[in-house]
Amino acid sequence: MRSWQAGYRGIVDDGVLDGLSVDRRERAWRSRLDAPEAGARTLVAERDGAVVGFCSLAAPTRDRPVADGTAEVAAIYVDPARWRSGAGTGLLEIALDALRRDGWERVTLWVLERNGRGRAFYERHGFAADGARQELRDLGETEIRLVRALP
Repeated sequence: MRSWQAGYRGIVDDGVLDGLSVDRRERAWRSRLDAPEAGARTLVAERDGAVVGFCSLAAPTRDRPVADGTAEVAAIYVDPARWRSGAGTGLLEIALDALRRDGWERVTLWVLERNGRGRAFYERHGFAADGARQELRDLGETEIRLVRALP
C-alpha cells in the first residue's frame, strides 16, 4: 500500500490513495494466496526478516486474446524505503527466470501510462510498449501494456 501511495502520488487522485485500507488489501491478498488461480505464483523479497516487496505472476497471461506462450507480471511492488536497493530488480529477474524455465516465450505487464518511474524500470529490463491500452475508470487513468521476449 505504501508503494501505491508513494509511487502514484501526483498520478492517481490523492483521495483514492489516502483512502486505501490496509485491512481490505490484506484480506484480498490473503484470499489470493490461500486459493491461487491456476498458474498464479507470488514471489516475495525479504531483507533482515522483513518483507520488502513482492511479484505476482499469471501464467498464462490474463489478457485475451494474446499469443500462446505468454505469461504476465500481474503485480510487482517494493516498499518505497527499499526503492533503488536492488529488491525490485532481484524480484523481476527471479520471476523472469522462473517463467523462462517453465517454458514461457514472452511476458507482458500493465503500467500506468503516466508512471514514468515504473515505465523506466521496465524498459531497463527489456520491456517495450506493444500499443495495447486500457482505461481504469475507478482510477481515472490509462494503462499501457509492455511486453518482452524470454529468450
